[in-house]
Amino acid sequence: MSLSSVRSYFRTVMDGLGYEEWTDGFNVENIPQTIKDRTYHLETGFIDSGPANQLTHQFDYSITVRAFFKGYNEPAAAIDLAILASEGILAVALDPANRLGLSIKDISPGSIQVQPRDFTNDNDVVLIMEFNADIICNFS
Repeated sequence: MSLSSVRSYFRTVMDGLGYEEWTDGFNVENIPQTIKDRTYHLETGFIDSGPANQLTHQFDYSITVRAFFKGYNEPAAAIDLAILASEGILAVALDPANRLGLSIKDISPGSIQVQPRDFTNDNDVVLIMEFNADIICNFS
């Protein structure tokens, strides 16, 4: 029942799918060109307060998951791989058995996009997935 449960949840999802976290908290551009295939980065967005009562407070927590894929000489194949990977991430992250717990009330997907990692070198791609988590915290 804490704000930190959202990042922990997505770490569990991504680690369980075989991805490795890039742990630089803010600078996603700091990822070296020699990045491993299937690395991910979590970016916390706005955490907005919602309904509350005497015991609990609800928050809308936005989080962006970026997954990196090496394209080598076939960027189109890396795009296809990223789109396929998004389906796997959605399947695990949105599974009711995984997402509906005591502190996470619900998780909903937002936008999904695939971009070149660097516009001067489009061989590597980045899958960018946005999610919103509704969480309930008890501060008593």
